[in-house]
Amino acid sequence: MRRPSGAVVGAVLRAASVRPSSVGALAAVAALIGTAAADKPDPTLALVAALLLSTSPVGFALDDEAAETVAASPTTLRWRRSLAAGLGCIGPVAAWSALVPMVTVVWPEQRVAVGELAVELLALVLVTLAMAARWGGAAAGLAAPSATLVLSAFAVRFSALPTILLGGRHPWRWSLVAVVSAVWLMHELRDPAAPRHL
Repeated sequence: MRRPSGAVVGAVLRAASVRPSSVGALAAVAALIGTAAADKPDPTLALVAALLLSTSPVGFALDDEAAETVAASPTTLRWRRSLAAGLGCIGPVAAWSALVPMVTVVWPEQRVAVGELAVELLALVLVTLAMAARWGGAAAGLAAPSATLVLSAFAVRFSALPTILLGGRHPWRWSLVAVVSAVWLMHELRDPAAPRHL
């Protein structure tokens, strides 16, 4: 494969829908700032809300509006979609880079929870991107947080399931979700028209 041209990279950068991810990141920051300013702040609810708000929109970056423009380029579909996925991750990474220092200062007792939520952040970003690569950003934006909340509800009775709620969690479960989602995402990013070697 030849080196991607600047025109192709520019087309992907312009077409990637990163605005929803940016809005989600800002909403996550606003949720925690608003909670910190409240009379009786609930950091648990705020952290969960910030996690869902920052990860739900990342899949929109894979809604490839530049597909027809760059279809004849020497770059592969996997390369272009991987670049778009990386752009979608900027929002949640920026949000949590700002949120972690704030949380550790305002709620020192939540330092462990923030570390665990970082694992959940990775898992939810990967599963949302995998869903988006399969069904589109809008569907992933609804399905990923909904599935997370459903799992959390069932985790009350089935302890083997991961839960987004603070207390009694085991980060390794979300690590497993992250690994499975990463494999799924790599599979979905492939080019269906590319030759397959046995």
